[in-house]
Amino acid sequence: MPNQRSRLGKQSVLLGIAGIILLLALSKFAGLVLKKPVQKQVAVDLFKSAQEMAEQGDQDGAIAQYKVAVIGGAPLQAYGNLASLYAGRRDFLNALDTLDRGIQVGKETSDSFEPQLGMMRIQLLDSLPYREVDASPELKKYVCGHDLYVVAASVKGNPDAQLANIRRYFPHTHIGVRPSRPLNPEYSPIVADSFLTCEEAQRLVIAVEARFKTAPFVGKWHNQCPSPCGGVPWEIGSEPH
Repeated sequence: MPNQRSRLGKQSVLLGIAGIILLLALSKFAGLVLKKPVQKQVAVDLFKSAQEMAEQGDQDGAIAQYKVAVIGGAPLQAYGNLASLYAGRRDFLNALDTLDRGIQVGKETSDSFEPQLGMMRIQLLDSLPYREVDASPELKKYVCGHDLYVVAASVKGNPDAQLANIRRYFPHTHIGVRPSRPLNPEYSPIVADSFLTCEEAQRLVIAVEARFKTAPFVGKWHNQCPSPCGGVPWEIGSEPH
């Protein structure tokens, strides 16, 4: 049965790829009005098929189906599912690349699922031990290039109300769960986003300050990573994570 299921999965993948290529070719004659809805339906069908394959344990088939589905405009959840499969295989670079692409698509289309992809990315990077990062030059380059976070505010007591308020404008906002040397342990840092490039951190500091009139600042996750990022207010009184 597993071999038969695998063969059927491969046949479905080939049919899916052929279907999307055929639709793209036909769309030149059918016009843009028909192109996107029809192509998207094929992608949705592939997405559902990939979910079934994953549930049945056919990870190779599921990955192949998801890869085709996201090209055709499948629901944004497909990026998250594909990234989870990659992460389960400890293929972290492909997992992060998939999440980054999904987040970009989500922002461009204002998809309500995009914040979930953002939090998946944060949780994945947070869970990576640095020794594993250090063992892979490519992964280390990615992690050290996305090593910054921006604290939008620090709240004494229950931070839920301020967290919800900031999250309305910055959907990746979360509570800083690992402050290393907080100036005051009674205060909770509200992080507008994590694992940013220098340019992303710079833009976010400006946006948070303009929106809330607070004094946001930047911190870093890994002491081992260099931090050549100027022009931003740095965290005071705490060691980088």
